[in-house]
Amino acid sequence: MNKSERSSPPRIHGTGSPDHACEGSPPIDSSTGNASPALTGDPGNPLEVSASSNYLEDEAASDLVERDADGDSAFGDDSAPSEFASLLSEARDYVFENGRRYHGYKEGRYMLPNDESEMDREDMKHHISMLITEGRLHLAPIDKHPQRAVDIGTGTGIWAIEFADSYPSAQVIATDLSPIQPTWVPPNLNFEIDDAEDEWLYKPNSLDFVHCRYLFHGIRNWPKLFGQAMRTLKPGGWIEIVEMHVIPISYDNSLPANSQIQALYDVLAEIGQKVGIDLAVAQKFRGMLEKAGYEEVNETVFDLPIGGWMTERRMREVGLFQQFQMTEGLHGIAFGLLTRVGGWDPIKVEAFLAGVRSEMKDPNVRCLYKLYFVYGRKPR
Repeated sequence: MNKSERSSPPRIHGTGSPDHACEGSPPIDSSTGNASPALTGDPGNPLEVSASSNYLEDEAASDLVERDADGDSAFGDDSAPSEFASLLSEARDYVFENGRRYHGYKEGRYMLPNDESEMDREDMKHHISMLITEGRLHLAPIDKHPQRAVDIGTGTGIWAIEFADSYPSAQVIATDLSPIQPTWVPPNLNFEIDDAEDEWLYKPNSLDFVHCRYLFHGIRNWPKLFGQAMRTLKPGGWIEIVEMHVIPISYDNSLPANSQIQALYDVLAEIGQKVGIDLAVAQKFRGMLEKAGYEEVNETVFDLPIGGWMTERRMREVGLFQQFQMTEGLHGIAFGLLTRVGGWDPIKVEAFLAGVRSEMKDPNVRCLYKLYFVYGRKPR
């Protein structure tokens, strides 16, 4: 897909696991899950998304939206076109800082950029996830023919596109603060500009699957999100959360005593707390889902190495991709929090990140993060 095609205006909601093959690194709790069907969507039969065709005029998509007692959409009627134009303009009114582009809609809600470099990194993280799971888009054992699914914080939309191709029976909605998704998408997929921490407008008991991935920089109130998912999922529907646990560990104690990788976590975690960001939230998801009332909650944890030091070929490839996306992405990962919230001078940030990059590329440092897949089912 050409990057120039990442320009379609989504419709807008306003306010309102297999065993590891690498030695010494099994998942903490294995889960076979359900292998996703082969990606057999027809790329030759895409649908071009446009403002007119993608703003609550798709009958199947609009059926997900809760309506009032008179049968009217919760979005209203007469004001919809003007609200759409206004919000789309706001969403495309990007913020530029320290040479990076950030989202304009609800400025500051998400600390990472949305420019081409970050979009490439997000797609690389998707590739890493697919390598780790050996090609599975999800581990939750969802129905083979789901009808409605939502992808929260879709980013470039790559997961949603592949899911929509894999499950042609499903009407898929993918939400994000930034309108950066592709122009050409499967006909059963719609993108929306939306803040997942606003009130969800989906009908109660209407969704088969809720998916969210790599969102600890964006979600402040996880219990609220899980509660909204519980309300809108059908009985028996599934939610799955995928997140990195970014406290570095080393099986051979090769992290130096004054580790810059550890320092990166420490400083981002401390500053992130000031704005409600929990960098260690991945290990808490299982308990949160159980507390929210979900059943059959499963947690599967994979090693996520930094660098190509693992012996098994697949995990060596994972490590090399992870090393590249981290070292190339450190600027975007850290600058927003360190300068906006922490008050650091940009020169100080660059000097600090140079030390982190050097340690991540050091072949004598064999460290890793963990990648959590946590899913649960709404009671039947």
